[in-house]
Amino acid sequence: MQRGQANLVALVVGVLLVGAAVTLAVGAGADAFARADRSPAEARLAASLADRLVSPRGPLAARENVLRADAVANATGDVCPATTACRVTVGDTTVAAAGTPAGGTTVRRIVVVADTHSQTRTGRATRLSGGGPALSLPRGTTTGSLTIRAPDCARVRTVRAGGRVILHAPRGLNGTYRVSPPGGEGTALSFTGRDCQPPQPVAAVVRVEAVRITEPAVMAVTVDA
Repeated sequence: MQRGQANLVALVVGVLLVGAAVTLAVGAGADAFARADRSPAEARLAASLADRLVSPRGPLAARENVLRADAVANATGDVCPATTACRVTVGDTTVAAAGTPAGGTTVRRIVVVADTHSQTRTGRATRLSGGGPALSLPRGTTTGSLTIRAPDCARVRTVRAGGRVILHAPRGLNGTYRVSPPGGEGTALSFTGRDCQPPQPVAAVVRVEAVRITEPAVMAVTVDA
């Protein structure tokens, strides 16, 4: 995953989870007393499974505490430990289960669910000397491919996203490039360089991957060993 995506998701997740953690902490004391009567081995198993599910090394998470929407939608009881009754819920929805837990130990984690989707946008830079915006990016854009088609008499030297340089080549840019622009509705790509005389438009096509973040939710893992 590109650095732009990591930074964006980390920032959004941090803001969302801080608020949600306060709410979840209210019930933490009662949960602690309830867990004291449970089997220590059962509690360790539930905590271990919860940690695995919110880890990017597990089957559901794209990064720490960020669950992939497609993985959550397609989760099965295979995420549960073998021969152990367990249930995994996100919010009020059961997303995976194996057997029917009768009581057991429940461990909770605060998560957000991220949905990645793709869009294609096209635009034209009419004058490279002016450096005006050629096209805007959708909200949540993290990575994408940018195709520049410049006439032979023009030379695109620099591409900026929201004023920040994301591509630069003194000899000119012409072709397809992988980019990680800063996301946000209205963030614009602009192009500067040498114009044809008279100026001719430079075509730009960007196919971006955008991450849509939901409100924070509580993932609950119940294990009845």
